[in-house]
Amino acid sequence: MHNDELKTPKDIEIKFHRLLLPSSNILNIPLCGLYNPIDNIESPEFSLINKFKDFDIPSNKSPNIENLFTINQFCGDIFINEQLEALITFINISENIIFIKDINVVLKRYDNILKNMNQPIDIQLPNDSSIILPKKGYTIKIKTKINYEGKYKIKIFFTIKSKTYDQDYSKLKQKYNIKENTNYYTIKGGSPEFLILKKLKFDAINPFKVSEKFHFLQENKALIEIKISNNTKLNSLTLLDVFLTPKINRDITIPLIQNLEQINKNKYGQNANDSKYMTIQPIEQIILLFKIDNVELFYNENKFELNLSWLSNFDFNPKIYTYEFNNCLKTYNKYYKIDIIEKPKEDIILKEDFKVSINVISKNLDHKYIIKISQQPNITNDKSNDEKIEIIDINERKIELNNKTPSSNFVLICKSNSLGKVFLPKLKLSLYEKDKIMPMEFIYEDFLSFNCISKEKNFIKDT
Repeated sequence: MHNDELKTPKDIEIKFHRLLLPSSNILNIPLCGLYNPIDNIESPEFSLINKFKDFDIPSNKSPNIENLFTINQFCGDIFINEQLEALITFINISENIIFIKDINVVLKRYDNILKNMNQPIDIQLPNDSSIILPKKGYTIKIKTKINYEGKYKIKIFFTIKSKTYDQDYSKLKQKYNIKENTNYYTIKGGSPEFLILKKLKFDAINPFKVSEKFHFLQENKALIEIKISNNTKLNSLTLLDVFLTPKINRDITIPLIQNLEQINKNKYGQNANDSKYMTIQPIEQIILLFKIDNVELFYNENKFELNLSWLSNFDFNPKIYTYEFNNCLKTYNKYYKIDIIEKPKEDIILKEDFKVSINVISKNLDHKYIIKISQQPNITNDKSNDEKIEIIDINERKIELNNKTPSSNFVLICKSNSLGKVFLPKLKLSLYEKDKIMPMEFIYEDFLSFNCISKEKNFIKDT
């Protein structure tokens, strides 16, 4: 007698149906909307003028009346921070009574970052095992939240047994040596139990595509430009609220220059409604501007957090989409912060000297920093060179910061040879840490601007 293995029966078929909210039915086909019964002949209540033309089908501009909603049979996109609800049905396609038990469902994210991230899904089962009659089914409901973008698998493990399997096993073991335990089944008390595995795949995507851009205005003022795109192919998304905060100090809200209602009015003009919410169509993009004028945000916050409160179609449960990004303002670094403690309060005079004092403050008093300041050379044939202020002298070109000297100043003696709006030339601060030979370099371009006027004009203004 030779060794043999039992073959796994293919008696259970698995159906997966995602539970989605109904969507609007915009189909305008016969027998889809409100209509009279075509076989009605005698009832005066439903009299027909023409059996083939008297259908009350709505126009192309309105949805159908009777079946306003349709049930989507497809899984569709799954968005992060969204609840995945689904029914898993185990259908007995055989002629045998089957017992199903030990159902286990695991959500697995697989990508280059988290290859083995398993998330068990809690399932409330009424009994340890359930009976599925021939041509009948057994259904369970799963519910889990999708927190990360990426590719996912749902693994469904369960065990089946049947008296028919017992009989087949009893007959086979009289002829062959049957292995009692394999990866696919085990024999318990003369009864084989088969382990079944079913895998389902889906992608979780961000509902929005977000990008940021910093616009440095001058000294301690800046704009953050946020571009928000609808990243879906078929779904319109509604923004309920948008708020930007530092990641650490979430109590501080960075003001939005125009709220969603004002942006709606700019976008649609007279056709705009008075809604304080904004709907973004698939592939559509909107631009939001946030203003920063808080000095502490410039120097101390390394990350910002954008939060979008949103709804998808016919969904009454708001969700939060969070986008995190780094502080890319030229004034931010983790070593020091700078503050302008002295500068002209009003216009500067053509070819007259003025002073700018830059206070440099260490962020790490336990470290010793040596910082050198230098002016970067102008680019040849650059027209903007005419708008640059000339730095005549710098009183101290090198300072040292430590626990005894937490701050120090660079004092620039400047003058302008051009009228109108003029800018400080490009400055470079080179930071030497400990005994490192190579410095870290921080470039500041157009850091300050002034309005330069002639001496005669200033005299007229004073008189």
